Amino acid sequence: MVTRDFYSISTTRRRFLFISIMMLLSSMSIAQQFTASVSKNPVNVGERFQLTFELQSNGSNFQGPDLHYFNVLGGPNMGSSMSNVNGHVTNSTTYSYILTAKKQGNIKIAGARVNTGGKTFQAKSIVLSVRKSGNQKQQSN
Repeated sequence: MVTRDFYSISTTRRRFLFISIMMLLSSMSIAQQFTASVSKNPVNVGERFQLTFELQSNGSNFQGPDLHYFNVLGGPNMGSSMSNVNGHVTNSTTYSYILTAKKQGNIKIAGARVNTGGKTFQAKSIVLSVRKSGNQKQQSN
């Protein structure tokens, strides 16, 4: 059995091995992330807030969550961005809604779904705490 240590391998092969390992690690670290967030939590009944889903990639076939406990004032709105820093390109796609809650309580917003790279991703659910509106002025527009 012939054994070689790393330093006995030619420079070209070391570079190839290094690049192969780096590509493998970078492809593993680019695991698609699809997250959900709200601009405020808790909110009052009738108070505006934004629900956002963000995908760390380009996506298609967005399927929004069931929003029957909310008034949908806008959305889904889609935005995308691309960044190139020293040859490292990252893409991001966001889907957002402007909502008001119809009733008080803890309301579970199920995760949306989106397709990217031949796979379907689902964001985790969010529990939104909705309080009684009280005497606070509501935003108009």
